[in-house]
Amino acid sequence: LVVGTRHTMANALDALGAEIDVALLDRRMDAITGDDVLAEIRDRDLDCQVSMVTAVTPDFDIVELSFDEYLVKPLSKEGLVDSVAELLDRRAYDETVQELLTLVSKRDLLEREKDSPELMDAAPYEELTDRIDTLREQIDDRGRAGCTGDCKQRRVSAALDT
Repeated sequence: LVVGTRHTMANALDALGAEIDVALLDRRMDAITGDDVLAEIRDRDLDCQVSMVTAVTPDFDIVELSFDEYLVKPLSKEGLVDSVAELLDRRAYDETVQELLTLVSKRDLLEREKDSPELMDAAPYEELTDRIDTLREQIDDRGRAGCTGDCKQRRVSAALDT
């Protein structure tokens, strides 16, 4: 595992490449936002996991952002290391399972930050939960069809069934 730090956004953008497995971004940066760097990562079609590590309280806008994990500062070194390890583990799953894990993470984060009436009145939250249900059905259907690939995906779906 190689870890690197870039202190300027220009250096960070220059360092983005295929060898990056996990990128940790802050939504609040001086010259450019973490959201902008995230968009650049996705525009370059880089196959890396992205975690927002930020003091910005999450709102419904996170549903549309294409990060894989959102961590709110302050957090412990152990929490950060565990999150990176989990993101590295996710790479073993196919795109459907990776998307499900990301969306469940977003849902859980919003449920911690928002009260129930606010969630129920928010179209982005409803779309998020609908997409989670759709992905679970797809994964379950593959399992019922005699999954010949990585059948850990069925266990992931069952484990996330909350």
